[in-house]
Amino acid sequence: MLILLLFLFILLSCHKEEERYARKLIQTLDQGKVIRTRNAMDRISYCLNRYMMDHGGYPEADEISSVVAVLIPQYANDLPRVDAWRNELSYASDGDQYTLTSAGDDEMFHTEDDIVMQDGVYR
Repeated sequence: MLILLLFLFILLSCHKEEERYARKLIQTLDQGKVIRTRNAMDRISYCLNRYMMDHGGYPEADEISSVVAVLIPQYANDLPRVDAWRNELSYASDGDQYTLTSAGDDEMFHTEDDIVMQDGVYR
């Protein structure tokens, strides 16, 4: 009986270790997606700032495909339109300021995991 209990304890310990490893792996993968998304947003922001210096304001638009069309090819050969989760980025500008947003892991805007950049600064 003692051997059976010891075996069950070892089996449960291994399972908990595997579960902890899986959680850590998922967290690492998600962090990589956040970094890739921020890199994509940084590229767009760089082009937006160059556009602003040339034109005195940001492109007025309410979707990412419109602004990317304005920036290519003068400011970049290609720009991302989606985040690392393959969801379309959100862009809005009144010409004086802009907001660039990724819905993040949950794929829904206006939630806690959104990645939001306003005028080149992450909030």
